[in-house]
Order: sequence, then structure tokens, then C-alpha cells
Amino acid sequence: MKFFYRYRVLLCIVAVAMTAVLVSALSSCSFSGGGTDTSVDTTAAEPVITFDFELKDDGTYMITDYHCDRNAYKITIPAEHEGKPVTEIDSAAFMNEYFGEIVIPASIKKIGENAFDGVRLYTKDSSSDFRVYYDGTLEEWMQIEFYNNSNPMSVSSLNYDACSHFYLRSGDDYRELTELNIPQGFSSIGEYQFVSFNAVTKIVIPEGVEEVGGYAFRFCTSVEELSLPASLETIGLYSFSQFGVQDFSFTVPATVRYIEPFAFNLSRFSELIFEDPGDGWAAFSFIGCPSDWKTVELDSYQYSYFFDSPEDNISDLVYGTTGEYYLRRCD
Repeated sequence: MKFFYRYRVLLCIVAVAMTAVLVSALSSCSFSGGGTDTSVDTTAAEPVITFDFELKDDGTYMITDYHCDRNAYKITIPAEHEGKPVTEIDSAAFMNEYFGEIVIPASIKKIGENAFDGVRLYTKDSSSDFRVYYDGTLEEWMQIEFYNNSNPMSVSSLNYDACSHFYLRSGDDYRELTELNIPQGFSSIGEYQFVSFNAVTKIVIPEGVEEVGGYAFRFCTSVEELSLPASLETIGLYSFSQFGVQDFSFTVPATVRYIEPFAFNLSRFSELIFEDPGDGWAAFSFIGCPSDWKTVELDSYQYSYFFDSPEDNISDLVYGTTGEYYLRRCD
């Protein structure tokens, strides 16, 4: 009996020791939900950051890779290298890195696909906020060519509890953009142009804009007011997906002729008002209808309703030409 008692005591001691080691190891990795790392040591020396560059045919440089001796809280993209402008960030250049803020120079004209894919948020506190500082104007930002996961603002959508904030250069400082007034002079808004602008509450798209590109405003989750112009003709794939606050409404102009699939996928607005589009209007799809979907006001329609598909929760909006009908609740 003494042998078994001593054996059980020994096992308990070993278990306690292993638990202490495990707790110590876990405490050194202070991750919160969504991959957020809040263990930045603000007293440590600044990390050493370097970039790899490739000279392009036009005589400007592209950043192809990023190196850091340890996780950096803030990254500043250089505007020049060896006296020549840096105009491009290559595909996957920052893939799977850790940081919480990035400064983008106005010299950047193109950011390659998946440049910021898999980036994990690395913050000084537990706020879970990601910040992009842009050293140019909004007009210059709109001329950057983006692709899937190449807009740095998309970092928040890759970290479940994060919120992305966008700042424009204003003199010697920056100002946060919370109301987005698209500048005059653009006929289209590019793909992924404003994806994950989480802090923006109001968007005004001016007359002259004819197309909203795919994913352009996806994950703009704080929008309370949206104004679309009478010049608008095309609303792109996923362009307003997972968009807006709960229970707000907006009007789709009669000039719109093409709404690509999933344009409003999983958005949280309660009401869409469609101006009479006339003839030649095609069907488009919703997926994942809000649970509190309300009727949509429609003018001059022959018929307009949802086809429910329980298997994949897809609904198609079909348009007619005369009469007044309402979309029924999506249960």
C-alpha cells in the first residue's frame, strides 16, 4: 500500500510541475480572439525593419518582401529607394506578418494580390484597433490598384474582433476619416477600394459615378447613411456585402441596370427602396437574408418577390414593369 501511495504522490507532484510549466508558457503569448496579439513591450528598443526591392521597367521600385528582427507594432512603407519612387507592393509581401499600424506613401500606385493576407493584429493595448495612415489625398487613394486581400484595411476582416481606422495626411498630422465623400471626377470606384473602412458612418457617392466595383465597400460595418447618384448603372459583386449598421435604409436609383451576385450579401439594412427602373431589368441574388428583414417599398412593378431556397438560403429578386408589390419577409 505504501508503494502505491508513494507512486500516487509522485504522479501528483509531476502533474503540478507540468501544469506550472504550461501556464508559464501560455502566459507569454497574450493572444485575444481573432488572432490579436497584445503583448507589445513598449519599453524595448525599436525593431529593425528592412525591405527587399525590385527595380521595375518604368524605373520605379516594387517592395517584394519585408523583414523584421521581431514583431513590429508600426510599419512605414518608404516612398523612395535609392533616389527612385516606390510605386508598388508585390503580392504576398506582408503575408502572415504581425503589426498594428502601417503608413502608406502617396507614391504607391498598385498593391498586389494577398499582400496583406493572413496579417495578425499586433497592438499596444487590448483595443483591437488596426490603423492605416495614408500620406496622400483621397483622390490619390482612389487611384491605387487593389486586389483580393491587398488593401491594408482588410486586416480587420482577417481578425475577428478588430476594427480598421483610416487616416489621411492633414498638414503635419493625420485626421481620421469617418465620413466618406467620394471626390468628383471619377466614373467608377475600383474593386476593394474602401473595403473594411469600419469607422466610416456616412458615404456619399457623387453624380458622375457609373460603377461601383466588386467588394468596394464590403465590411463597412458602421455606415448609417448611404447616398447613391442618379448616374449609377452597375453595382458590383459583393460591393455592399456585410455592410452598414442594423436597420437603416437606402434607395437604389432607377438608372441602375446591373446588380451583380451577392452585392448585398449578409448586409444588415432593414429596407431597400428601388426607384422604378423601367424595362430590361435583370434578376440578382441575396444570400444569407437578415433575420429581421422587412418589406421593401417598390413602385410600378408587375411582380417582385423572393424565391426562397432553404438549402443555401439564396433569394433572387425578380423585376417587372407595372403595379406595386412588396418583398415578403425572409424568415
